[in-house]
Amino acid sequence: MDLKAITCIMITCSLLSSCGRYLIDTPVEKAPEKAVTVPDTIKKPEKRDYSFTKIGYTETGIASWYGADFHGKPTASGETFDMNEVCAAHKYLPLGTEVLVEFLELDKSMNVVIRDRGPYVHGRIIDLSKEAAKRIGYLNKGITKVKITVLKLPENIPDFYIVSLKDFTSLDDAVDYQKKVVKQHFPAFIEEKKGGYSVVMGPYTSLDRANQYNNIISDYGFEKGSVKKFTK
Repeated sequence: MDLKAITCIMITCSLLSSCGRYLIDTPVEKAPEKAVTVPDTIKKPEKRDYSFTKIGYTETGIASWYGADFHGKPTASGETFDMNEVCAAHKYLPLGTEVLVEFLELDKSMNVVIRDRGPYVHGRIIDLSKEAAKRIGYLNKGITKVKITVLKLPENIPDFYIVSLKDFTSLDDAVDYQKKVVKQHFPAFIEEKKGGYSVVMGPYTSLDRANQYNNIISDYGFEKGSVKKFTK
């Protein structure tokens, strides 16, 4: 085995050996398979305008919850996840963002702080801790419809980068590709774009990190994507 191959393996092992749920800015270990299962009955793409670093930004979609599989493990923010505390995970809101979660089917609401990344099940917009789901009353149901509104943002929000992996004209094809990427524990989601859909990975808070994972994903048999920068 040549030096280049050995170096590549060493870098990959280093990035994959840290702890958490998904391969993001804070490198993380692999999550249980069941935590990243993507349903087959997906019909709607996600729409984002990258204005989410503004007070008042809103999203409406499905909330899920997570608990024992990740209890006691570090989150993407570096804090230890405690399923008995109220907190949440979001795919791209800045870590430390406080949001109002309105539970549309239950006529209840709750303020939570984003401490982790996820859920990467297409169509879901926020993952709440087990305690939060218990207090609201959807623990047994597992999912519920919500609206989230950004109330407070952390200071010094950095620019961020995403990796646009592959474009599709068919949503079904985009979903199939996203499922394959997420099964390898990369944070992928689908965006609607003119003429079709794009499978996107991220966000990352440095160009180096985005490029690292763009290189690493090719070792899993995926094509390299293009890195794009967004500013707050």
